[in-house]
Amino acid sequence: MLLIVSSKMRTTNLLYTLLLSLLMVSCSGLSTPFKKMEGKWTAGGDQGDGHSWYMEYTFTGNKYSMTGYPPISESGKMELKVANGDSLLIGFKVIKSDPEYKDHDEWVVIKGDELMLSGMMFHKQIEKKQK
Repeated sequence: MLLIVSSKMRTTNLLYTLLLSLLMVSCSGLSTPFKKMEGKWTAGGDQGDGHSWYMEYTFTGNKYSMTGYPPISESGKMELKVANGDSLLIGFKVIKSDPEYKDHDEWVVIKGDELMLSGMMFHKQIEKKQK
């Protein structure tokens, strides 16, 4: 009788381990693209006549915030819709923006320290470690 209970317990533990492993693999697959985006990304340029523009995105997990000049800001959550190599279709769920902006889907392409979003090339900002 003790042998039967022990065998059932081992089978149950094995099933729980397999289910947990599958869950971890499936979740890690979805977070991997966002992991590549983690941190601050900046873009900027000259509009001519001495006027310039600047935009910065900060990505943390599935959350994002964007600020820029001329004055613009947006923050919210992201949802991965399609992953195709380095190209991702991301749904941006806008929680707060100025000027007001609605939810939108954007293709994002990540190659090393460069990120293409909305036709603009952003460069990853490397944080300097303090001594």
